Amino acid sequence: MPPNQITMQIFKFGGTSLSTAQRIKEVATIIHNDNPKIVVLSANGKSTDLLTNLADNIANHDYKHYVQNKFILYNYYLDIIDDLFDDVEYITKAKTYITGIFNKIIPDDDDHFSIYENKWLVTRGEMISTVLFALYLESIAIGYHFLFASELIHKNAEGQVDENILLDKLLMELNENNRFPIYLTQGFICSDVDGAIDILGRGGSDYTASLLGKACTAEEIQIWSDVDGFLNNDPSLIRGALPLSNLSFNEAEELAYFGARILHPMTISPAKVSSIPIFLKNTLNPDAQGTKISSEVQTAGIKAVASKDDICLITIHSARMLMATGFLRTVFEVFEDFSTPVDMVTTSEVSVSLTIDNQQHLEEILNELNQIGDVTWQDGLSIVCVVGDLLAENRGKVRLVFDTMNNVPLRMISYGAARNSISMLIDTTDKIKVLEALNPVILESIKESFTYV
Repeated sequence: MPPNQITMQIFKFGGTSLSTAQRIKEVATIIHNDNPKIVVLSANGKSTDLLTNLADNIANHDYKHYVQNKFILYNYYLDIIDDLFDDVEYITKAKTYITGIFNKIIPDDDDHFSIYENKWLVTRGEMISTVLFALYLESIAIGYHFLFASELIHKNAEGQVDENILLDKLLMELNENNRFPIYLTQGFICSDVDGAIDILGRGGSDYTASLLGKACTAEEIQIWSDVDGFLNNDPSLIRGALPLSNLSFNEAEELAYFGARILHPMTISPAKVSSIPIFLKNTLNPDAQGTKISSEVQTAGIKAVASKDDICLITIHSARMLMATGFLRTVFEVFEDFSTPVDMVTTSEVSVSLTIDNQQHLEEILNELNQIGDVTWQDGLSIVCVVGDLLAENRGKVRLVFDTMNNVPLRMISYGAARNSISMLIDTTDKIKVLEALNPVILESIKESFTYV
C-alpha cells in the first residue's frame, strides 16, 4: 500500500527520554506495536552540551578541558552500552561504533577549525543515539529501517528547509521499505544547499518531527519529553503550574515563541498547515494524558503565560521622517540586513519603538538606525505573553490581566494584533513577581471551563 494511504505516526523522543539505558528500553516499549511510525531521536541526555563544549575546546586550543570533556562523554556512552545490552556481540558492535566516532574527534595543531567540522561534531550526539537505539531494537528482534536525516532534510539557498525535496525523498524511502513498521531517524540534523552537514538549531528535533509528519500526512505527531504536557506557567519559577489537556495551534505557537521551552517554536507551522494534531507526552509518566495541540479551540479566556528574557528595547525618534512614506520600511530593512527578528512594535507621531532578543549585531544596527533618527536603547527586559482564545474581545479577562500589573511599570504592550495573546514588556527584575501574580488569575479562569490533565 502506498505510504500516503498508510496511517503513519511520528514519535519524537528528547534527550531526557534517552539519557539512560533503562529509559532507552522504555522508549522501545512505547513504540513496540504494529502501527507504522517514524521515530525521531535527539542526542542522549546532555551529550549535545558536551559535544558543543568539545567543539569550543578544539576551536580555542583548550586541550586540558578537551581531554576532560572527551573522557566524560566517552565513558557516559560506555556506561549506557554496558547497561543496555546483554549480548556480547551487541556490546562489541556498539563500542566499536562509539570508539570509531571518538577516534575522529582529534584537534588539529593549526588554527583552522571550520564551521563544517563544528557541525559534524555537534551532530554526532543524534547519530550515536540513533545507532545505539537501532542496535538495541535489533538485539530484541524488533524490525526497523534506518533513515539518515541529512539525506532527507535539505536547506535551500535562503537557509529554509526545502519541503519538496523532503517529500520526494521520504515517500521514496517509505515506498521502497514498506515492510518495516518502524523507521528510525535523527532530529536536529540536515544538509545545507551544498549537501554539507548542517543543523536545524537547538530544539530542532521537534521541528524535524513536524516536517516529517507533514511530508507523509501523518495521523498525529507525538513529542515525548520529561513533563506531562504544556503547563500554564513556568514550573522552574512558579509553584503550582499545571498541565493543560488542550491548546489550539495558535495558542501553542505564541507560548512556544515567547519562551515555553517544551516545544521548539517552528514545530507548530508544518503541523498547523496540514491539520495534524501534536501530542505532548511524558516518557517518565507515559500513562499521563498529555496535551493535545490541534485546530480545535476548547474555550475562550486565559489559559497560560510564558516569558522571554534578554530583550532589548530600541526607540527611534524622527519628527521629520516618521510620517513620511517608506520610513517604517527603512527601519525594518536595517533589521532584515542583519537577520535580526523583531518581536514587538509600537508607534507614535514622532517615534517607533521595537524589541529584539538577538543582540549579536546590536552595535551595527544602532549605527545604521542613527542615520535615520535619534536612537535610544535599553536591555535587561523581558516579554510576558498571556495566551488564550478571544482575549482581545473578552474585556473581563483582559481586565484581570492588567489588574495584576498595577505595581509593575509596563514599557510596551501589544494587545489586539493577535486575538489569542497579550504581550507586555517589563523589567526582568519584575518578571517572577508578574508570573506569580498571574498564576491564580489563570487557574481561576480555566478552573470551570478548561480541563487539566
